[in-house]
Amino acid sequence: MSYQNSAEHPALPQPEDSESLVWRYMDLPKLIALLGQRALFFSRLDKLGDPYEGSITAPLKERLDLASHETAERFAAFRKQYRMKTFVNCWRRGQNESEAMWRLYCGMQGVVIQTTYAKLKASIKQWNNPSIGIGLVTYRDYVADDIRSQNFFIPLMSKRVAFNHENEVRIVWSMVGQNYPKENTVWENGVEGRPEPVGMLLPWNPDDFVENIYISPYADPWYGDVIKTTVEKFFPRLAANISWSPMRSDPYY
Repeated sequence: MSYQNSAEHPALPQPEDSESLVWRYMDLPKLIALLGQRALFFSRLDKLGDPYEGSITAPLKERLDLASHETAERFAAFRKQYRMKTFVNCWRRGQNESEAMWRLYCGMQGVVIQTTYAKLKASIKQWNNPSIGIGLVTYRDYVADDIRSQNFFIPLMSKRVAFNHENEVRIVWSMVGQNYPKENTVWENGVEGRPEPVGMLLPWNPDDFVENIYISPYADPWYGDVIKTTVEKFFPRLAANISWSPMRSDPYY
């Protein structure tokens, strides 16, 4: 399966403005992992917590059932396999930070790294992997939205409208029909203690792609010092681009 020529791929819509900002919210351990490993973590799709990830909509399922229930069941099993063989790395697109994302992904402590869509897209070229693509997630009404295309990639880049506050940019790696690469795979003990792949790590140098790092507006003052010390240890140049979230500014009473 290939995402080559992703700008024209039907499952990978591109933003009108490639210079629009993108943000990745994270807690301190995830920041340390990013900096220390110099790698982006890709989570397995079925580990994201939303059972609709990789699913089709109700009208499309009805049409497939009418055509052939046996075929529909076979395709459903295939799509479930896609969930376990697809890995994603998620960002939020928008010209401003999101208070909701601070609370959802950071709580009272955390950071967000900010770059542009163009830089993020350029960064995936270093992997030279046609199975990796990038695009905007499409938010759908899974009860009413009738997807005419049966392209298997489309459900991988779709979410329910209840999640549209995420305004997600998704880097997606489909590994259907491929073996897990030993040097990239993150393993954990799964059912009955057997190891299973839960994620992928791909080389990614923050010095090359990150424009700014913002500290949570809700964090304690000491937390800001910890973030600056941590970043400076790994990437001294990048430490100059750390600041508090603009949301921390005082109101104009």
